[in-house]
Amino acid sequence: MTRFFVLAMAALLFLSSSSVSRADFAPILGDTNGDGVVDIDDLNNVRNSFGSTGLGDTDGSGTVDIDDLNNVRNNFGNRSVPEPSTMLLALLSAGAIGFVRRRIR
Repeated sequence: MTRFFVLAMAALLFLSSSSVSRADFAPILGDTNGDGVVDIDDLNNVRNSFGSTGLGDTDGSGTVDIDDLNNVRNNFGNRSVPEPSTMLLALLSAGAIGFVRRRIR
């Protein structure tokens, strides 16, 4: 019973810490929709809102202008990566599960 409880807690810890949300990603300039990559969707957001306010404002100026278009163009194809603290927590969780499994055997 104790082994099952330890394994269940270790699995729960691993699953809860290895799930990565959008909040764990460093923001990338030009990512207008917050999906972690600057792609054609972001370019369309700037194009559709150009000259007004809206989803394409990448620099926080209040209007979608040539600076926003340049931010998308300069970062097109770039992806954001998880923050180092999230990756460290996931690695520590995986190591803890390995340690617990080894001790049980």
